[in-house]
Amino acid sequence: MRQAEQLPEPKLDTKARRETYQIINKTMQPLLKMKGFRPVAELEHHLSQYGD
Repeated sequence: MRQAEQLPEPKLDTKARRETYQIINKTMQPLLKMKGFRPVAELEHHLSQYGD
């Protein structure tokens, strides 16, 4: 796991990033709703504020 954390984040252009978030949001929608989040960006924001 630590090796994965040391890898640099891939640089995605805006279109690729938007498409990636759309796929993630659609796939994770049931889990996100169960946890009280709508888009995955909302979950990311929560985690950045309150940690894992």
